[in-house]
Amino acid sequence: VEAAQPFHWGFYFHHRLRDQGGFDIVLSHFPHGGVEATQAGFVERYATLFERKNVAPSTFLHNHRQVLTIDPDLTQGWAEYRGQFTWLSQYLRRSKHYPYSSQGGQSRLYRSRLFLERSLQLLRPGGRCAVVLDPFWAQSNSTPLRHWLQRETALATVLDVSNHQKLWPGVPARTTLCTLWLRRQGPTQASPYSAYATPDNALSSATLGDVLQRLIHLAE
Repeated sequence: VEAAQPFHWGFYFHHRLRDQGGFDIVLSHFPHGGVEATQAGFVERYATLFERKNVAPSTFLHNHRQVLTIDPDLTQGWAEYRGQFTWLSQYLRRSKHYPYSSQGGQSRLYRSRLFLERSLQLLRPGGRCAVVLDPFWAQSNSTPLRHWLQRETALATVLDVSNHQKLWPGVPARTTLCTLWLRRQGPTQASPYSAYATPDNALSSATLGDVLQRLIHLAE
């Protein structure tokens, strides 16, 4: 528990959740990727150990198997780091808070989907949510989450946008983000999904601005 540093919403916001039913709005850019051990994450968390062992992070990132075979301290640290994700994944799959993001014992857990499900639980009835997250709507493994959102919320839009028009300098062109607007007052009456995620239909910055302005007015 100490390693995970959990945040207890019911403890810190008891009066907000009990007396007002939740928050009025959630605005966020959710963390991306899966709930899993990564080499980059290990380097970041154990930066002090790498410095003490005089091992360059780039060396580990390019030759991690070789590094782990010759340094027992890094090997132990890697085992501890991976173990934290093992029990964290088990908790998330068993928790009652994430029934639609954690279905399937062998399926990957996505951080942004877990954050989205938890955010809706923290919204008051009629509350609004506007977030940026990893694309999920068109993926077959998101079916339980997608159906729950359509049933319980009024989705103004789910929009996938790629970087083929260089909207974000320094970010690979294949990078795609999803923007989502909803209100906790379902069900959704029409299909909310649009995708501009290929080189053929990627949006320019000006066109994207116009699209987002229309969507914002639509959500009001």
